[in-house]
Parts: sequence; C-alpha cells; structure tokens
Amino acid sequence: MGLGHVGAAISFSFGTWLNVMILFFFVKYSSVCEKTRVPFSKKAFLGIKEFFGLAVPSAAMVCLKWWACELLVLLAGLFQDPKLETSVLSICLTISTLHFTISYGLGAATRNVLGYAYTHDSEVVHYVAVMTPFICASIFTDSLQAVLSGVARGSGWQHVGAYVNLGAFYLVGVPIGVVLGFIAHFRAKGLWIGIVAGSIVQTIFLSIITALTNWKKQAMMARERIFDATSSDESVTDHMNNA
Repeated sequence: MGLGHVGAAISFSFGTWLNVMILFFFVKYSSVCEKTRVPFSKKAFLGIKEFFGLAVPSAAMVCLKWWACELLVLLAGLFQDPKLETSVLSICLTISTLHFTISYGLGAATRNVLGYAYTHDSEVVHYVAVMTPFICASIFTDSLQAVLSGVARGSGWQHVGAYVNLGAFYLVGVPIGVVLGFIAHFRAKGLWIGIVAGSIVQTIFLSIITALTNWKKQAMMARERIFDATSSDESVTDHMNNA
C-alpha cells in the first residue's frame, strides 16, 4: 500500500488491539475462565490508592531515564549533520539495550561491522565503531543501575528513585551532554557521554541509599504489607461468598 513506516506503526497497533480483543473474548466466553467472572463490586478498588502510590513513581523512574535518552537523540538533530548524528545515537541507544534481551559476547569481534546490522551507510558504521567503547560503558552502568533500581522498587522507594533519576539525568546527564556536544564540539559522542555520566550519578546515589538501608526494618515493613494485603484479600473473598 506504500504507507512506509506509517504502515508499520498501523500494523503494530492493529496487532496489539487484536490481541486485546482475543483475550477479552477468551476470558468472557471460555469455560476455563468461568470462575473468574464474578459480579462487579466496589471491593475491587480496595488498595487502589496504595497501588497508584507505588505505580506512578515506579513508572516515573523508568520514564525519566528513557526520556533523557530520547531527548539527547532529538538534540542531535541540531548538529551540522543531523542525519548522521541522529542515526548514530539511535543505533547506539538500540545497541545499549540489547543486553536486556540477549547474552553478552561478540562485542570485540564485531565492533567495526556492528553498525551494518542497522544501516548500510559506511560513514554511520564508522562513527558507531568509534562510539562502541562509550556504549560498553553505558551497558556496564545500566547493568548496575538496573539491579539497584529493582532494589528500590522492591523496597517501595519508587518516589526516591524518581527523584534520583530526575537529578541524575536532567541536572547532570543532559547538561553535560549539551556542553560536550555543542560547546566542546564532541557532537553525538558528547551527548552519549552525558548519558553515561547520568547513569554513573544514578548508580552512585542508588548504591549509597542501598548501603545505608536498615534491612531488618525493611523486612518488618514488608511483612506488615503482606499481612495487610492478606486481610484485604480475605475481606474480598468473604464478600464474594456472601454475594
């Protein structure tokens, strides 16, 4: 149909909604899910305030990090050769997230040809090869912060993590990237160094918070939350049985 990238976006959206509809009809009409279809009750909203109290800051932790990365990609469009700079940063951002889905390896052996997985432009590929050491640094810091962020979310410190990410990336990372990229003329390399700097600051602060935590107190708080959740579940179950 000649829709190009717009067609790809439409196809992805259609597939996602088709999945939603299939799951909806399966839950509604399948005998397997028969016992899950209960009358609507206000009890379903028990604990919704506590849920959003954790969910919103948790989402902010993730979004603030990725928005900072996307912001620097957009800033790359202000350089003298925006096509080259944005292409390189986009590829670097994609490569830096691969360690979340596949194992490490082949990095050193494929450094000079790695960019060809995403483009056939030799200039972009050469630029990506130059950026590879900085991508490796980003992967290393991301691995540390991923674990520490998981500790923060698991301990209910989502709001603390959101503030840490806000300061690390928007008060440190992005400004450093802008200075190195536009003033020091490091271009995309400078912007990426800003991302790495933000990740390092994020990792340092989360490490300090984790190291200074009273884990015995955290265990007691977790136990209390489990008891509260159990009490709420029993209340909902009693209401369903009475209905």
